[in-house]
Amino acid sequence: MTTFVWTARLGALTALLVIARLFYIDDTGFSVILVLPGFLFLINLLALPRKRALAWSVVLGCTAFVICGLILLLAAIGFFDERSSTIFVFKYVGLLTVAQVALVWGAIRTYYSRQRKDPEYESPERKIKDGKILNGAIVGGVILTVLFLVILAALPTFIRSKVHRNDAGAIYSLRVLNEALAAYRKDHSGQGYPASLTSLQPYSSFNGHRIDPRLLCSNPSCIKDGYVFTYSLSNSKPLMAGYSLIARPVRYDRTGSKNFYTDESGGIHAASEDRVPLASDTPLDYGPLKPEEQKPLPEDLD
Repeated sequence: MTTFVWTARLGALTALLVIARLFYIDDTGFSVILVLPGFLFLINLLALPRKRALAWSVVLGCTAFVICGLILLLAAIGFFDERSSTIFVFKYVGLLTVAQVALVWGAIRTYYSRQRKDPEYESPERKIKDGKILNGAIVGGVILTVLFLVILAALPTFIRSKVHRNDAGAIYSLRVLNEALAAYRKDHSGQGYPASLTSLQPYSSFNGHRIDPRLLCSNPSCIKDGYVFTYSLSNSKPLMAGYSLIARPVRYDRTGSKNFYTDESGGIHAASEDRVPLASDTPLDYGPLKPEEQKPLPEDLD
């Protein structure tokens, strides 16, 4: 029985490691749907080889196997447009599917190995008790599956809302940076614009608006809320130099839906395609920030 128990435990542990890995590399929030099954896999791992844990292992493993199988089928018929996405699905969901096979097979073999060692397993009372355990696990599995599907259906709306918030936050950050850069140049008339955004530290709370510290990093590009901000001077002569400030999503249409460009003119231009934005792109209708003005709401972008 020990071998079968460890097979089931290995399946549960593998599933947990896959879920943990997906959480680590995900920047879209999509992996939040794995919280519930991840919690159940952890309980199974700790509770095996108890009878209730074995019953839950069979139900949870079969349910997860069916869901993973459907995802693999979608990948096989070309549902995912990008080849990298298809490879990602086969790599992680395929491993998760194999883990379910090990979990279910190990749990079933453990249960029947235990019965052979228990002379009372044929008694009516024992059968009734085991039946209640299995039925409870099945009912619980159905409820959890429905809950999982409801969360899965609601998640795209949540992700889209997050994308809109990131877009609005990027515009707000660009406007604040434009104001701070203009003030910096005014205060340093003999120097011009700074060589990097780090020099804006004294202006981090400029005009009643706070510059996020993540935007004042010493690197050429700084990341904030799903966007990569890149600042550069447009002329090698400091007093004659202008600047360009570009904000692009870390993952287009996952962490942001637009690419933004701005410069010393203060105007912000947006490109809805996944490319480097230009000054010739669609201008956004935003004027100078007012001291009492707050970050734009996501609906302002529609």
